[in-house]
Amino acid sequence: MIWHIEIVWVQAPTLPCYIISSGLVLKDGETIGFSAEQKWQISHSKSVYAPSEFSLKIDIQ
Repeated sequence: MIWHIEIVWVQAPTLPCYIISSGLVLKDGETIGFSAEQKWQISHSKSVYAPSEFSLKIDIQ
C-alpha cells in the first residue's frame, strides 16, 4: 500500500494520544491503524538513549 504524506502527517501525531487515552498495551509484532486496511507494525527494542530501558517503534510504511 502506498501512503500519501498527507495521511501520515495528519494521523501519525494523533496515534500516541489514542494509545495513551485508550490504555492500549502494545506487544512486539502487533499492528495498529485507524482502519482495517491500515496496519502499522509495532516493535520493541532497547532504547538508544537509555540502555536500561526499552523503546516502542511504529513503522508507518
